[in-house]
Amino acid sequence: MTPRILRAAASVSTLTLLHAGALTAAPAQQSQKGDERALEQALVVGIAMGIPGLSVAIGLGDSVAWAGTAGYSDVLRRVPVDIDDRFGVGSITKTFVARVILQLVEEGKLDLDKTPQDYLELEVVRSVPNTGAATLRQLLNHQSGIPTWEFQEDWIRKGRGDQMELGYLWGKTETLQYCTEDLLPATNEPGQRYSYSNTNYTLLGLIIEAVTGNDAAAEIRSRLLEPLGLENTFLESFEHIPGGYVNHYHYATPRFQEVAGVHRSFPEIRPYLVESTAGNLSPEWTAGGIVASASDLVRWAQELRDGKAADTRDAAGISHLLPSPRTAQQS
Repeated sequence: MTPRILRAAASVSTLTLLHAGALTAAPAQQSQKGDERALEQALVVGIAMGIPGLSVAIGLGDSVAWAGTAGYSDVLRRVPVDIDDRFGVGSITKTFVARVILQLVEEGKLDLDKTPQDYLELEVVRSVPNTGAATLRQLLNHQSGIPTWEFQEDWIRKGRGDQMELGYLWGKTETLQYCTEDLLPATNEPGQRYSYSNTNYTLLGLIIEAVTGNDAAAEIRSRLLEPLGLENTFLESFEHIPGGYVNHYHYATPRFQEVAGVHRSFPEIRPYLVESTAGNLSPEWTAGGIVASASDLVRWAQELRDGKAADTRDAAGISHLLPSPRTAQQS
């Protein structure tokens, strides 16, 4: 089974987020109302296609120009999606982690040309292919050749399938045990080509913690979420989430059932769609564990687009600035 097919089969189906960096303003109020009706109709079409719930936000300039919802955050109890509901955003998590890494580079705490083994004195890290040769720059760009734990056949059953231990919080290094050199080879030599790997960002999360002495969740919050006012964004399993987040659903296609299996506690909502809320995102951690509202993601995308500095200061008076264009281009 290819990674692409498995990723689609295992995806949480309750979230579709849209971001537009620039839209043409409608010349008249009547035209704007027509645009809104078209957007609302698009949400209805999405629900008719079988998506349990949708939350959509569109950015115009520096603001959220439109936001809308459809469907349910809890299908069985028929709870409508709220405009501020938080959804699992998957690998958009990696953009927050990359920003913190680049901040640490600007502060002189990290060197993009060093390797994970230069910062992590952990035996499990040393047992993962290429961790002593691939640079942090290559990890950020998915050019490290480090294999991903995400599709290893034992992990997929324990992490997403019929062997999940409900309520269990995975340790931050635990997924690395599924991509050691005795289980998976390197996908390529460092820098040779692009090869997407969740392991890259698990390692980057560990590096953030090693050089700061703080939890990665706390660093993301103090450096990014609080300065930018992203009040509906959290690292699930590693932060308290007031009010929680929407229920999780995923497609249980015949191929997914063959490769991963469906946990006996996950109810079938309709053919090939199951509710997986009883699980959690702890194995995803800094590779994919953030939950956020659609509007928060628009504001985050606008911040990435503009490269503005979030000027916060810790107790020591150290300024945590967003990376300069020069550093961003180098990475």
